[in-house]
Amino acid sequence: MSSSGGGSEDLETLSAVYRALIDEANRLNMIINDLVKSKETLRSLKSLRDKKEGVDRMIVPAGSFVGLIVNNVNPEKVLVLLGSNVYAEMSLERAIEELDSRIEQGQKALESIQSQISQLEERINIAMRKAQKGTKTKSSS
Repeated sequence: MSSSGGGSEDLETLSAVYRALIDEANRLNMIINDLVKSKETLRSLKSLRDKKEGVDRMIVPAGSFVGLIVNNVNPEKVLVLLGSNVYAEMSLERAIEELDSRIEQGQKALESIQSQISQLEERINIAMRKAQKGTKTKSSS
């Protein structure tokens, strides 16, 4: 195999890794957004609870296509997904802390991936320039 073939193979590999990192960054963004929305909901419920007000009626998501209508909501405790379909019962305050921690972890992971993406973009640009030089050298021979 020629050296320019190896260069284009490297470019293909770099591009595949780049796409995988972009997909992972998008997935992390969705998770972070979901965590932030969950935290905002818990904060609202906590605020109503602290004011000694409940919520007359609330729609609770039960999957992507179903919502449950719940009457007289005034939670003291909520269930928080720990992973692998394992939930833990927590106070609103503890659940908010848990979500804060997960948001922070997600943001750190996202920053790391974004840094990797930037470095990879630079490597892809270098590989593209090398591939173009190899093509020009072959065509001038």
